[in-house]
Amino acid sequence: MAKTITNAKTTTANARSKLPDGVHYREVSKGVHLGYRVAAGKGGTWLVRLYKGQGKYSQSPIGAADDNGLKADGLNVLDFDQAAKHAVNAANELNANAKAEADGPAITVATAVESYCIRRDETTRALKGRHVASSDARTRLTRDVLNNEKLSAMALHSLTDDDLKAWQRGLPVTMKATTIKRLRNDFRAALNETAKANRKRLPADIFTTIKSGMELTQSTVASTVNGDGRDGQILPVETIRKIVAAAKDIDADFHRLIVVMTATGARFSQIARMTVGDVDANGATLMVPEARKGRGGLEKVGRTARPVAPGVIEALKPVLDRPRTAVLLERDKYERVKGLDWRKCGRQPWHMASDIQGAWADVRERVGLEQHVVPYALRHSSIVHQIQHHLPAMLVAKLHDTSVSMIEKNYAQFIVDAATEITRKAVMPI
Repeated sequence: MAKTITNAKTTTANARSKLPDGVHYREVSKGVHLGYRVAAGKGGTWLVRLYKGQGKYSQSPIGAADDNGLKADGLNVLDFDQAAKHAVNAANELNANAKAEADGPAITVATAVESYCIRRDETTRALKGRHVASSDARTRLTRDVLNNEKLSAMALHSLTDDDLKAWQRGLPVTMKATTIKRLRNDFRAALNETAKANRKRLPADIFTTIKSGMELTQSTVASTVNGDGRDGQILPVETIRKIVAAAKDIDADFHRLIVVMTATGARFSQIARMTVGDVDANGATLMVPEARKGRGGLEKVGRTARPVAPGVIEALKPVLDRPRTAVLLERDKYERVKGLDWRKCGRQPWHMASDIQGAWADVRERVGLEQHVVPYALRHSSIVHQIQHHLPAMLVAKLHDTSVSMIEKNYAQFIVDAATEITRKAVMPI
């Protein structure tokens, strides 16, 4: 049981000046005693005494008191109210530690991130249908969170929004806006998943802390404004035709992949999952699998019909004489033989977007594209092409498996331009 004390007169510098040498306590919260130590010939100092249970206390210094003309600064020199606040905060932290450790070791940032990475690794392997050493999320979080020893060692119950904002400010200034966005999303998801699974062991305001701490800081806002990666990625139709022609000269398999990417505007991961049965040659339509993003990723089995030009079906004809369940787009598979020689050993599906890096670099050189133009430009261009042809944002979003809000947010200027064009045609001639 905690001791019953007589509260000493320590609230003002004048009252403290009349106290004899020794330590004088005042209860500022249940089981929390703010102590004031008087030493002959020296200024007074604050300390906190906390009740730990079973008649035991812990005691630690707080800082100097604002005596003898010292001015309180809230850090090294404290007035009574500041010292009391420090004492209560120390008690809250002690209680939080005890609560968090009651059912085992404290849950740290590293614990949360590692648990999230394991799940993402497993999801990535399931999506790709093969062994993958690690997911993109693990790569990002290891580099920018787990390798941050101070942050990763922090207990989740004592994590503050200031800690998370400081982490954001410490990210490399050269990091791309899209990378920052993915990194923040992964880190926030990791913290929220662990917080949700351990609600009883963590403070009630943990979700508020995560939300507040993950809001964009001024430095990250500066790096993300007008930096979403779409600048220079909207290609005119004539340039896209040159890309398709260059791909045909490079490799037939690569050409078919580029044709489908151009015709549908779908993500690489969606196209890689298409089967022969997804091609309706008579109706000139491709059925594009739903993206496995967000909740229920692996369970998503829907498909979206995309009308295509007859030339697309013509390009795909050489691979349509196979079972309907066969993967639509494949490429040659090679194995290493003696020395540096390679030999063809069958066929395999396209696995990752990085599979086309070499061929895409060749396309860039042949067409004369800027170095920053990436294959995803075909998706951006498809979306903008439909907007410019006055398709409603809802339909454009449906055809590209995204949301209307994302279309309006990321392609607002093109929507405005298209609307202006339509409106101009309706101007009454007077």
